[in-house]
Amino acid sequence: MPKDIFMDGTISHKDEKARELIQKAIKDGITNKNKKAVSDMIADPRLVPTSDQIAECLSSQYEVIRAAIVRNPNVRLQPSQVEDLLCDPSLSVRCCTIANKNVALTPEQVERCLSDENPFVRMGIAGRSDIDLTLDQKNRLLFDSDSDVRAVAVHALNEATPEQIDKMMHDPDARVRKEALRLVKNPTLEQIKQWINDPDAKVVEALFDLIKKVHPDDIEGLHSDSEYSMLSH
Repeated sequence: MPKDIFMDGTISHKDEKARELIQKAIKDGITNKNKKAVSDMIADPRLVPTSDQIAECLSSQYEVIRAAIVRNPNVRLQPSQVEDLLCDPSLSVRCCTIANKNVALTPEQVERCLSDENPFVRMGIAGRSDIDLTLDQKNRLLFDSDSDVRAVAVHALNEATPEQIDKMMHDPDARVRKEALRLVKNPTLEQIKQWINDPDAKVVEALFDLIKKVHPDDIEGLHSDSEYSMLSH
């Protein structure tokens, strides 16, 4: 454990009990009792670790320390460090690395993550709106076998093709269908009549919000007054 990270005055602790836990962790190691305090300390944005401190944390036997240093917004990792972290035995460390927008991933690393069998890894890529994915890669995430991956993927989108929207509106997960409506610019009357029969009330409510924006004159004819009144309140 890099002692000077906690003792050089970089961070001022108001909680003396937390400070005692940190000092004990330096001496005795990480325990279930102190690991959250240690993790929060290392990831604290007020901490600006040196390259040596970063390297020492990355080589720690404790995954909580490796994950925490990656989460620190002031840390900029070297390409070799990123590669090592993506191969880390800890899923938590790998996910922290992938989800961090300060971590630059190569196209090869992105592809490897997209092919990972663990959905949390794929989810990390899905949430990275800063990564320029190909259409094929976007489709793999949007139509992933895991519903959470699909939900994160559609939430990260700013636009979608008509084909993608049509397929997402048939997704079994209501979260995906509701988010897909956010990407619809000008739905046709045929689409509206199809989507208005969605079994999920939140999806239908989102559809009415969309209709009010683009087809305000048609809304009364699409639903009975009583049903629309119920959805609007």
